[in-house]
Amino acid sequence: MGGGHSPGVSSAPPTPPLFSPASSSPTFFTFSASGRGGSGRDGGHGRGFGGRSAPPLPPFSPPPVDGDPHFVASVGGAPQPLCFTLDGRPGDVLQLLTDEQLGLRVHGHLVGAPSWPRAPSRPRTFLDALTLSVGTAAVTVTLQRIHVTGGGPPISLPFSHPARLRRPPLTLLLGRGGRLHLFWGPHLRFGVLRHRYGRPGALQRDHLGFYVADGASLTPKTGGLLGRLRGVRLAFLGTPGTARLQRGEVGVTATLVAKTVPGGPGGARYGHCWLVPRPEVLELLGGPYQAFLAPPLV
Repeated sequence: MGGGHSPGVSSAPPTPPLFSPASSSPTFFTFSASGRGGSGRDGGHGRGFGGRSAPPLPPFSPPPVDGDPHFVASVGGAPQPLCFTLDGRPGDVLQLLTDEQLGLRVHGHLVGAPSWPRAPSRPRTFLDALTLSVGTAAVTVTLQRIHVTGGGPPISLPFSHPARLRRPPLTLLLGRGGRLHLFWGPHLRFGVLRHRYGRPGALQRDHLGFYVADGASLTPKTGGLLGRLRGVRLAFLGTPGTARLQRGEVGVTATLVAKTVPGGPGGARYGHCWLVPRPEVLELLGGPYQAFLAPPLV
């Protein structure tokens, strides 16, 4: 787009923190692993709008655990989130979030990555494209640009220029550091973060993360992979560090684990989450992997 602005696009003003969980509603977010060692160049500690500090990421940042994509969700009954790995297939498009009543759809495209040496037969994937559509508006995010269609002339925004764009019912705020904020009314806020690596390791790849910072306006019709996590509740068991995750009639046992979390310039730190065993992930979600696939829209 060069140094100018497209019609309807204005420079982005400073904004309040977006990636902060709403206390009255669940927070869901998905990310791809960054591999062992090193932190993303445009990860959780980049610069924000107008040179100010970027809005903080959710309290539990993406830990470099094996397999992709990874998912983390706040859960009723515990301060720590649940976490799990769902092995995808390169080229698949995941139906991440839907809401029939709102007309909302969020799809994520998977691209292949090198396998872990200790598990060469298990595929690893990253999210390299996301499409969020509602009404006539659609926002497609790739590792290179942001494309907006519907509600006006098509616009392509590079990550290099902060901008503000209104496409009813969405408002887009693009900040420095690969951060895209999408607002829909006062109680529905999404974020897309571009993770980049200046000197990637053998297993690291640039990728996208999708965040639901405030889902209070989502309806009972919410579905998709992340939508299945809305009703999960946690109950502690007698053994320390173990708990029961319950979604309706379905329950699985989870273990509290500590994972190394990229800490930006300050180095790595530890975060905790309730890890769902890999064989029980689909049981908790209530469907086979194929049930969460969408048509290849991106």
